[in-house]
Amino acid sequence: MRRKASGALPKKGASLTPDSRALVYFLGSSDERQIKIGSTSDFPKRLKTHVDEAEVYGAGWTVLAAVNGNKTNESSVRSHFAAFRRLVAKREYFEPALELVGYIGWLRDQWYCTTGDEWTEPPTRVPAVSWALWKPEPTRTKLIAQSTLPFEPWRATLGPREITADDYYTPAHLIQAVRDVMGDIDLDPASHPLANKVVRASRFFQKSEDGLRQRWSGRVWLNPPFSEWQSFGEKLCREIDNISEACVLVSAPTITAAYFEPLLRRTSCVCVLTGRLVFWGPQVEDGRGAGAPSGHLALYYGETERRFSAVFNRLGVCFRPAEVDP
Repeated sequence: MRRKASGALPKKGASLTPDSRALVYFLGSSDERQIKIGSTSDFPKRLKTHVDEAEVYGAGWTVLAAVNGNKTNESSVRSHFAAFRRLVAKREYFEPALELVGYIGWLRDQWYCTTGDEWTEPPTRVPAVSWALWKPEPTRTKLIAQSTLPFEPWRATLGPREITADDYYTPAHLIQAVRDVMGDIDLDPASHPLANKVVRASRFFQKSEDGLRQRWSGRVWLNPPFSEWQSFGEKLCREIDNISEACVLVSAPTITAAYFEPLLRRTSCVCVLTGRLVFWGPQVEDGRGAGAPSGHLALYYGETERRFSAVFNRLGVCFRPAEVDP
């Protein structure tokens, strides 16, 4: 999957753990004219309070971002953006100024941040991270168009947080097949928190973590950004002796590339998947189509190729590369 966002992930446990109930949140008013900054240790309850207030005052709220933090962190954020306070009597309300909206836009792209468009129920916990990872700084901003303020800072400026040309996420049935083969997925070196809700890898690397620079180990699932297939293919060759198993998704045209030959020679089993995969994710939701333009293959590296063949024969035609003496 496409890599995105920043910050070092925990080396053990689930990808979004350890978690914390304490968080700092940023809400945007429905009229898109103010931002509320708050903190809580019971986010669902606090959010319900804001919803109840909205019914009284006739203005709803959108959760722009929420991140692990405490009351001290909240005060620091408010102090940093103090120049944009909307009402002196209510210190938590701010104008949607370029500086503040730009910071929130940056924050939304970090792996440890959650946003209102990612869940149907408010989360009770968020990834536990250091304040140093997300405290406001001049470089922590996302360039936005001033013409969109103050009327559409959420919809037109922040937009979907994860869209790139490679944001097509693997369908769940294929991930389940991979788990049936390997038992679990220890690492997805090219992913995103949204994608990992389906993959459920114990660890994953995103864009700023750069899986190409990290060491790989354990049972690996890899659906790399197709614009960087050569780099990830070469990386897999270098890491093949450090991992116990790997399942890799490749598009059919990729296997004819010269750089792909070393990977084909080392694969334990290959499955030519029947039909075209239907991907999911922000590109699909943005109207760019879910169907793949070409067919795909799944490659397996490991010692249980019989298990791979038994599972993936339900999804396509499996075979093992012939060993031919030079």
